[in-house]
Order: sequence, then structure tokens, then C-alpha cells
Amino acid sequence: MERRCVLNSWSNEEVRVVIRYEWASGVTGTEIHNHLVEVYGPGVMSKQMVQRWCRTFSDGRQQVEDIPRAGRTRTATTDANVGKVDDMIRANRRITIDEVAEELGISHERGQNIIHDILRYRKVARSWNIVKPHIPLIKFRKGGKDVPGSQTLGVSPSRSQKGLGIDESELPAKYSRKPVSQIEIEFIERGGPE
Repeated sequence: MERRCVLNSWSNEEVRVVIRYEWASGVTGTEIHNHLVEVYGPGVMSKQMVQRWCRTFSDGRQQVEDIPRAGRTRTATTDANVGKVDDMIRANRRITIDEVAEELGISHERGQNIIHDILRYRKVARSWNIVKPHIPLIKFRKGGKDVPGSQTLGVSPSRSQKGLGIDESELPAKYSRKPVSQIEIEFIERGGPE
């Protein structure tokens, strides 16, 4: 009885050596593919690829290793570069993609990919912030109505503020983009300084 086992791991070179040996023994590409599937499992290599390697060996190729290909290898999105970009942004939140790319010697597109897609940073008010789940606006009670904190800081009331019944005299004089803190809410509820 013939004993066969399925190998869980293999290298491309190992499979090509088997193909080359069986091709040299006069076995057809289809039979070679069937033998490979029996030993290595169904995900080893397609029948068409086995036949292509048989033709390649018939054309005189001797080596089973990959031939170096033209073009630049992808070295920009390495773990080391991702870590360096993260450190650069944490040290200077106003750094630009071009400055990151120039510092690391990578393209603008690779820098953008690392910052936006891998690290998930976004530019907010000229500085990088980590994207977090949506946080509801701070709300406080004023005259029985819930008013989002960002709407209380405008110089003049917007249409939505007018719809809430907010009087223009109740709004702060200075515009600010920061959310309303609990101390500011208590200050407004008290009606100003004591």
C-alpha cells in the first residue's frame, strides 16, 4: 500500500524542483500536477502554471529560483517606516506629508498611504489627529432647551439657533472653535461672574 501525506508548507523553489525532476523523467504536465496535489494539497500550483514551468524547462532554463524583476521593490511601507512616521507626527502634529516623505526618502503617495490608511491620522485645523469614533457634541440645558455646545459660541445666531429660541444677547462675544467645558457650562448657567 502506498503511503502519501499532505505537506502543510512548502516553498516555490521546492515545488519547481519537483516539477523539473519529473519533467526530466518524462512525466507530462498534467501528471506532474496530479502528483503535486497528492503530496502538497490542492493549493500548491495550478495545472496551467505547472505546464508553463515544463515549457520553461524545455526552453533550456536550469534554475528554479525567481529571476530578479525590473522595477523598484516596495520598501516604503515597512514597519520601521510606519513607526518613524508615527513618531514624527507625535513629535510635531503640524508636519506635512511632503516633510515626512522627504525625511524618510519615500514618495508623497507612500507617505500619504502610511499616514491616512495605516496609521489612520487626519488633518484637523492644520494638525494631525487620530480618527476616533464620533463623539456627540457637548450639550447643556439653557432655558429648558438642549443646545449643542458648538452652537453656543457663534458671534451671531444661525438659523438653527434662532429656531431654538436663543437670543443674540445670550451668546458670547468672542468666537471659539473649542467645545464647551463643564466649567464654562456652569459659568453660563450662573449668568456670569459672581
